[in-house]
Amino acid sequence: MIFPTGRDASLDVDGLTVLVRNDAFHFQPFLGWLWTPNDCWFAEGFMQADFDTNGNKVFDGRTGGPLTQIGVLQEQSLLYLDFAIGRWLYNNPCGHLLTGIAPVVEFHYTTTMQDADFVWGIGNQSNRVDVLNITGGLHFQLGPRSTWTVAGVAPLRTGDNKLFDAEARVQFDRRF
Repeated sequence: MIFPTGRDASLDVDGLTVLVRNDAFHFQPFLGWLWTPNDCWFAEGFMQADFDTNGNKVFDGRTGGPLTQIGVLQEQSLLYLDFAIGRWLYNNPCGHLLTGIAPVVEFHYTTTMQDADFVWGIGNQSNRVDVLNITGGLHFQLGPRSTWTVAGVAPLRTGDNKLFDAEARVQFDRRF
């Protein structure tokens, strides 16, 4: 369960001030897997859904007194699919600091599972989206419990299905 932690939003919609309360709780079940057919190759992936359980209340922000609710904006449910494949070029669990190096290629796919909801013109103007990105990078295994990853991400779609031009990623994971 994901709890609302962000600020409320005040928007100007055609000269009208609208307040959107950050009220939505999200339920995000997932299923992941890992396949290691031998000591060199590995593949992993996951499937996750994101469901807005209660929506965000929308208010007419023009009044000086109590706010008047004009609707509830329900965020679209999303489906995330991820698939990665990699190969250990160096793998020495007995190494002193650097115990492994593996290049990895990963695909990330996100799609909306229903049409967009609108309240006074607020909502996903594109209605449906299908985002596909590719990531290429290197995992550096540091000792038995840490991984440092350096990667680049590029979108494989255009138009409304392209959310950014490029991304650089540096990530450190410590397993407990």
